[in-house]
Amino acid sequence: MISWILLFLLPFIDDSLAEDVDGCYNKNFSILLLEDSPSDMADMADLATASVYFTPSMQTGPQRILLENGQIKDSRYNLVTNTSGVYFEVPQLRADDEGVFSLIFNDTDMDNETYTLTVTECANLENLDYGSTFSILLNGDILEYTRRGSYLEPVLLWNRSDPSVSERSRGRVIAGHWIAKNITQSDQGNYTLRDVNGNRVFTTVLIVTETKSYDSLELSEDLIIDLPFNLANVTLLFHPEIAKCNVNNYVRPRVLVQDGVLVLEEKQSYESRLKMSHFQIVLKDFQIADVGSYHVHDPQGNLATTVEVDVLLPSQAWKAAVLPVTVLVFMLLLYYWKGKGRSCCKRITETTAA
Repeated sequence: MISWILLFLLPFIDDSLAEDVDGCYNKNFSILLLEDSPSDMADMADLATASVYFTPSMQTGPQRILLENGQIKDSRYNLVTNTSGVYFEVPQLRADDEGVFSLIFNDTDMDNETYTLTVTECANLENLDYGSTFSILLNGDILEYTRRGSYLEPVLLWNRSDPSVSERSRGRVIAGHWIAKNITQSDQGNYTLRDVNGNRVFTTVLIVTETKSYDSLELSEDLIIDLPFNLANVTLLFHPEIAKCNVNNYVRPRVLVQDGVLVLEEKQSYESRLKMSHFQIVLKDFQIADVGSYHVHDPQGNLATTVEVDVLLPSQAWKAAVLPVTVLVFMLLLYYWKGKGRSCCKRITETTAA
């Protein structure tokens, strides 16, 4: 009878006293009932005084008693005991789990608690390089994709009940995974897996960035830029180092190649030196004027790779070559001196003995 009276009075309790907590879709939410595992009859008696009441935030149903005097009233919920205590658990959170959970003890010595639960996406963020392989474990029934920054309806990538859907999508299903190879910034966005009832299982937010590398070349060496995968009709931009130093007057990068074709203004400087294929860009006879950063864009405008290049001057090259030789000579001399010292000590010892 007391339980039903409390259930009637719950709507009139001031929700401002409740603790706000966030939970993730398809994750568990727990309320601590007792600290430490129950070890004696007194602890079990305390547990028997605990009740949990739930008031949904949406009009999904009436207020309910979930735990009454230590006994679960709905098989969806669990009592979990571990070394840290006894918990009332809401497994695999759903949208209709949002609301107010009130923990009330019949024993006046125990503290009552109230929690306002909000269930959110809690998406998993995955950062990958341009050209990488993106994989999603298909432990649901429907896979949807929403392009980053788009307000359009999600695109269906996979449906367990209709395998032909995946044949028309960007990726392929292999060994229980949805796999997309050679990803670009065009693949960025939210990938949401849902169960057969449309409930969210999880969401992965994919972020794609260009590959980056740094190179130091001697004069007249060849600069080799490896492309992430087979790319045709790329655009190559060059940002000279000297232009970066002018902070007061920004200079736009120079376009050397547009859609796979060397631009007319750069033919005189690069026609004999710049060689391109679907897998590699080669700039022959590297000079000081070539120092800077090179940016490769695919035909869709996505930034595929960036290479920062510096020049190794003759004096620097001489130092770089001499340093390891100097270290080697020093180590040999040290070894020789140690050996000679042992030999001298041995002769002194023999003379003394004689």
